Parts: sequence; C-alpha cells; structure tokens
Amino acid sequence: MKTFSSLKFILLFILITSFSNLKAQFGDIGFGIGMGVSFTSLDVGDASPAGLLFDLDFGAFHMDVASNFATGQGEYLEFSSSYTSKANKQKWYAINGGYNLPVKNWFIFTPKAGVVVLADIWEDPIAWDTYYEESAGTKFQVGADIKKQINQVYIKAGSSMTEVFSFGIGMIL
Repeated sequence: MKTFSSLKFILLFILITSFSNLKAQFGDIGFGIGMGVSFTSLDVGDASPAGLLFDLDFGAFHMDVASNFATGQGEYLEFSSSYTSKANKQKWYAINGGYNLPVKNWFIFTPKAGVVVLADIWEDPIAWDTYYEESAGTKFQVGADIKKQINQVYIKAGSSMTEVFSFGIGMIL
C-alpha cells in the first residue's frame, strides 16, 4: 500500500511541474475550465443525443470530454445472463485533444482530434431490474472549436464528425 501512495505523490509532482512548465513556456495564456452541451449525429436509439461536455485548457493545449451518460433500468452489473435483451439505447463517450491558436485579440481557433466510444445497453428484467454495457465500437473524429474570450470568461462553439454541435462557457483561472 505504501508503494501506491508513493506513486500518487510522484504523479502529483509531475502534474504540478508540467503546469508550471506550461506557464513558463506560454506566458499568461492561463488555465481554463468550462462546461457545456454536445449533440451527436450517432443513432443512439431511445437515449439522448445530447451530452454533457467538460473542457480544459492548459496553456495552448486543449482537452474536452463529453458523454450522454445513458443507463438501463435498475442496477448496473458487469456481466450478462441468458435472459438479457438489448435495449434500444447507446451510451457514447467522446474525448478530444487540440491546440489553441489565437487568431485575433480575444478570438481563439482550436483544431482538435479524438475518439468516440460507443456502448450498447442490455437489460435483464428477470428477478430484479439490471443492465450492463457492451462495447459497440470506436470512431475517430476531427473537428474545431471557436472561442471568444471576454476578460476571464470565454464562450465556445464547435463541431466535429460525430459531435455535430457543441457549445459552452468557461473561465480562465
């Protein structure tokens, strides 16, 4: 257990020094955090095509994560049974990385690339309601965001191959 604590300390140290190196390399571009909504063009059945979006900007680097957080009815199990049937739902997760390119004062263009992971939801109503998820594939995507910064706040809109539209708001810390 002591090795695990040492590993966490080492990872925390690397993370802190990485952020300080970015600050030194890129000056006062800052660290930004935001959230918003992302809409997918994927056929997700009865699940919502809209998902919650979180984004981070550290220096000139950008990362965002989105998901529709779809679930089945009942308790989640990590296995199926012979009574499991496919629900008409799909969960999707998207993770993208990009690079912030300042175009004009307070205007930032961010090309990005990433993956979307799909999971079919299966349900088992026998005895008590349960569900589990099975991988349905991975898709590569490319896209772009546009950000308008107003003081320490930014508004963003974007699009990619599977996330057809996203928008959000964030702040520079």
